[in-house]
Amino acid sequence: MFAFLFLAPVALVCAGYVLVTYLLLRLTAWSGLQALTIAIGVISVGLMIYSIGQTVIGCAAEPVYTPPACANANLCGEGMMTFPCDGPGGLLSYGFSYLFGPLAALLSAILTIRTVRRLRRPSIEA
Repeated sequence: MFAFLFLAPVALVCAGYVLVTYLLLRLTAWSGLQALTIAIGVISVGLMIYSIGQTVIGCAAEPVYTPPACANANLCGEGMMTFPCDGPGGLLSYGFSYLFGPLAALLSAILTIRTVRRLRRPSIEA
């Protein structure tokens, strides 16, 4: 339950991304420029896929070893391994890269296809 509440900001950001994509697609469709509409849709989906890829690559990086701070030669503690995408920030990263990012890319692609089809449909004027 807590994880879903924690992922709410990621869901809102992705919903905002889809909303901005929708508004840009509608604006270019209203102007009648089909090539620009297709370009904006492809760029929107490509940017989301690129962001997902960068997040997955960043989370798959090697952990960083931090050596112990020795106050005395005989009293050295243990070192620490810091893993990327560990902790609450990692939950946000994984939630974006595996759940909300692909959903936003899919919705952007569907909006692009529907907008382009609507532009190709002949308008009937009396």
